Amino acid sequence: MFGRSMFRTLALVFAAVLVPATALAGGPEGRHGGKDHEAAFPMKGAEFMSKVDARIAKTRTKVSEAVAKKNLPEATKKQVMAEVDAGSAKVRAAATKAAADGTVTKEEAKQVHELAHTVKKELRAKAGLPTREHGKGKGKGKGKDKNKA
Repeated sequence: MFGRSMFRTLALVFAAVLVPATALAGGPEGRHGGKDHEAAFPMKGAEFMSKVDARIAKTRTKVSEAVAKKNLPEATKKQVMAEVDAGSAKVRAAATKAAADGTVTKEEAKQVHELAHTVKKELRAKAGLPTREHGKGKGKGKGKDKNKA
């Protein structure tokens, strides 16, 4: 009995000490891990192109890892990577056009982003992969047969 109440007291003390310490630690903020997702616009064209190239490289790496994990035939791997390269060429061309005058506005960046999104959707549809739309996942009443009593 005594041990249980002492344990509760110690737990309360530790909680009282740790919670304010972690709150003031200045750790990652929000769900994005403290990253600044609001880029400063207008942005320099070269900086925008470097961001686009980095994103394309990351996507290409992820796709190549996924293809390697699936153990697909070599011809299929080449076809998938060729389609990814064609899509990235479209996005890179749009980014180059946006950065042609030396600065990229928020509207131009949004157009490039939307093009990249449509290219990705087209590639997923062509590959027969499921679409990733918001609001279609697990939620209240999803996946359950409501007619069952």
